[in-house]
Amino acid sequence: MVEISPDTPLAAKNIGVRLLQDAPHDFLGNRIPTAHPNPGAYQAADRSRTAAGYLSCPQISNLATMIYKRSTLALAVLSLLAEVDHQQEPGMHPYRMQRLMKDRGKGEVVNVGQRASLYRTIERLHRKALIEVRESSREHNRPERTLYALTDEGRAVWRGWMLDALAAPTREYPEFLAAMAFVPLLEPGEVAEQLEKRRANLATELARLDAQIAASGEWGRLFTLEMECMRATTAAELDWVASVIADLRSGRITWTKEWLAAMAAAHAR
Repeated sequence: MVEISPDTPLAAKNIGVRLLQDAPHDFLGNRIPTAHPNPGAYQAADRSRTAAGYLSCPQISNLATMIYKRSTLALAVLSLLAEVDHQQEPGMHPYRMQRLMKDRGKGEVVNVGQRASLYRTIERLHRKALIEVRESSREHNRPERTLYALTDEGRAVWRGWMLDALAAPTREYPEFLAAMAFVPLLEPGEVAEQLEKRRANLATELARLDAQIAASGEWGRLFTLEMECMRATTAAELDWVASVIADLRSGRITWTKEWLAAMAAAHAR
């Protein structure tokens, strides 16, 4: 257990208070359901621990995740501001954030194409006091330039998001898997034909990723880890799609309307 003492950073204390008061809300202020089977007991236990002046280590590492709903773009913004924090720079303006993410190839994993989305994310982070305006200036007729920096709470939230994102796989719902769940509604040959197209597209993507990783080789593996992960998942999907195509072509996977009707009738009994 970790004791909350007068020396505990204000940000950690604030997050502890928000855990009790605002846990059912995301960082946009919307109510979110709790996955805990007995939220009343959970919150009561938290209140007793907090009243005693203690929070468990898992609580401290997960506080930010429980209070604020993260997104890849919000995580990227906080990460860039954490970077300038480490470099002891005063802050960073939105245009530089977008440019750095594009120049570093982070557009592969973070959607930074729409500047409006970036500004909306920055506005929400600012509204939740995770970032603050450090400096605002205007030169001649150019647009106003605002430098943003992390608040103490923002640093704590960023760290919580990073640790949780690294440790806990998230449940995603890709469109491709949804389509695969309903392939019996199509003809086997039609499915095989479309998967052949997907196999070609995956092979093209794999070659593109290989070229990207090779071009970044001078920076070392540390700076291409996300690209390596993308390559590994793309290669695994390519192998799997090829195996499904082979089974469709050989007849090991097949179906007819009559067979599906018989299966439905058998399971309805």
